Amino acid sequence: MKTPAERAAFARPYWNAATRHGTPDATTTFHEQYNKRDYRYPGERYGDFTHQYGQRGMALGYLTKVRCVRFLSTHMSTELTGVDLTRPGQSAEQSARVIVVADEFFGLLVRYSLSHPFRDGDYGNVMRSRKLARGTFCIFTGFVEALASPELQALQKLWKQRYAP
Repeated sequence: MKTPAERAAFARPYWNAATRHGTPDATTTFHEQYNKRDYRYPGERYGDFTHQYGQRGMALGYLTKVRCVRFLSTHMSTELTGVDLTRPGQSAEQSARVIVVADEFFGLLVRYSLSHPFRDGDYGNVMRSRKLARGTFCIFTGFVEALASPELQALQKLWKQRYAP
């Protein structure tokens, strides 16, 4: 996965599944209701964020930790994590495994969402527009880059060692 387009194409089916694309409660994207090209910068910075205004914050999709945990409990996520996290209620050990992997995986998604926005200020704009707390969601560009990251590969190795059958 070399080009951004190739990385995005690889990540898209996972993003769609995690954000429940095609369902009434999907958080995949909102570009049909809002203009994702409507953004402007007043020249201000707040902490780590470039301040961005406009409808773009409402147009971009997002993935919350709750949805991420639900996604990680599917067979599809085994391709990303390298470990089987299905049937989390089967045992206390299986439930603990899901919690640990979800914390580490979602933390990576958030870090990459903060460091790899498509446009400066995307994360902050979604956060303000959707009234989401920092660190409780990721955006597509962070999701894409995290899936292609060496950090995810290292986590996959760790999880396979830790949770070998």
